[in-house]
Amino acid sequence: MSPMRTCAPLCCAIMIGLSMLAAACNAQSNEPLFVPYPKTITMDKGELALMGSAKIAAADDKLMTLANIFAGEIHALTGLKLAVVKGAPGAGDIGIEIAPDLKDEAHKVVVSDRVLVQGGNYVGACMGTTTVLQALRGAGEKTAIPRMTVLDKPYPKYTGMMQDVARQYNSIEDLKDCVQLARVYKMKYFHLHLTDDQMFTFPSTKYPKLKGVYTLEQLRELVKFADDRGVTIVPEFEIPGHSSVLAGAYPDVFGDTQGCVINFLTPGALPVLTDLVNEMCDVFKSSPYFHMGSDECNWALFETWPNVVADRKAKNIGTAQQHGWLINEINKVVKKQGRQETRQAAHRLGRLRVARSRQGRHRLRVGRAVLQPQAHHGGRV
Repeated sequence: MSPMRTCAPLCCAIMIGLSMLAAACNAQSNEPLFVPYPKTITMDKGELALMGSAKIAAADDKLMTLANIFAGEIHALTGLKLAVVKGAPGAGDIGIEIAPDLKDEAHKVVVSDRVLVQGGNYVGACMGTTTVLQALRGAGEKTAIPRMTVLDKPYPKYTGMMQDVARQYNSIEDLKDCVQLARVYKMKYFHLHLTDDQMFTFPSTKYPKLKGVYTLEQLRELVKFADDRGVTIVPEFEIPGHSSVLAGAYPDVFGDTQGCVINFLTPGALPVLTDLVNEMCDVFKSSPYFHMGSDECNWALFETWPNVVADRKAKNIGTAQQHGWLINEINKVVKKQGRQETRQAAHRLGRLRVARSRQGRHRLRVGRAVLQPQAHHGGRV
């Protein structure tokens, strides 16, 4: 199978559309139409013809995967089959390298008598190749790219899109299309809503009654597919609300299955949730984040369970504090995995501080509600 899976139709169509828009724009300006628009662009006169004899040169072995993917994308867009080699680019070639003077996902593209793509890291290099894809014009032996220097970096730390696979089935091939869509628009994260009242799509080995939609092998393949393209998949385990499937599979642990919320205060609840979080983190190894949902809980049902009432009376606390306890317990599990917990707007916590999360350099905004990072511009699609 080719590196691009013969290029997913969705991704190919989007890139071709972007190229067509750029060509239309060129009637008035030599500057390509970039999405997102780069931080700085310096246009030079003329363009570089990209010939079939050109090579894509990866500076080291770590960039060879990207170089092969990039070659597949160029072929899908232009029909040109460029050879992939390791080393420095010659005249007319495209080079890919990691530049020590660039930081993280910052990337630079210089088009002169050759194309040089530089990134601060692997993801930055991926984004740099996207810049080249968006700037390509023509096809076949008439393919060209304008001479220019583009310097860019993501504006926020977190840019991403989200797919709900728990309410409507999405094949792994569909999800690969989404990954390529994220790559085309330089989105670093792809958020997967894995569990809800309709389906529990993650295949737990410890709790087989949770019959996952996907296999572990499929999910690991998807993670690698995304990592190779500079896209990181963020898993979401929706609790304590939207959990009918979880409660239905293990009612002896989580209580009533009618109200779409689990009884997380039973003796066996936290150990099971801990195992499930650890299993998910093991599959989605490259993600620095773990999302626990936490929105739209049926607190009216939750507050009727005898053990919940007893806990509230014994500790002189309310439902918000009980919810905050769960958030913090899951956060402990996530931190042990070296990740940061994120969540949707959760219980109104007022001045309660227990749900704050400030791991590493990242910080969640906490006011009257607990939110995901502000820079997440995704939505359920």
